[in-house]
Amino acid sequence: MAVPQLGDRLDPESEPTKLVEGATFRLGSSNTVFRVVGVEPEVVDKWKPPPWTEPPSRPCALDVRSNTYSNPYLAHRLDEDGGDVDETIRLSGRCTVIGRSSQLADLLVRHESLSRQHAALMYAEKDTFLQDLGSASGTFIDGKRLPANEPTKLAEGAQITFGDSKATYTYRANIGSSGSSGGKRKR
Repeated sequence: MAVPQLGDRLDPESEPTKLVEGATFRLGSSNTVFRVVGVEPEVVDKWKPPPWTEPPSRPCALDVRSNTYSNPYLAHRLDEDGGDVDETIRLSGRCTVIGRSSQLADLLVRHESLSRQHAALMYAEKDTFLQDLGSASGTFIDGKRLPANEPTKLAEGAQITFGDSKATYTYRANIGSSGSSGGKRKR
């Protein structure tokens, strides 16, 4: 009985293929499928900011809008200045890593399209920079995809999106005591 080919046939002339936990393979036309178990998971180190970064010299924050409404009659709110702010996240420290891993990110965004360490906000002198950390689904400022691993200067009011998430993050600098309040809350 012929066994259908599942997956890709490996080229004997190419580099060896790394086996990871849970991978399956079959040898030749055998009916037996093997599953890889007991392999240590890949350890990912937390991303380190460049040495030129420093804490922000002025108060700054991200205004978060989820942009998801279960009531279609409330959808018009998106057209009015981008909808209501769901949360304001005050930024401090010399770097804020955004991603979906609670162990590797400072700002947790639970969306399947985000990488474990997706992007980073960094500060130097009086400027704020956003850097995509080589994510598969991209980081966007005002709809334009950022090049991977290159810091891009942020302007006041820049609209930031990560991957395919509908949430938008508006960068705010020089926020005062009259600005929105809210602590750093994990999403």
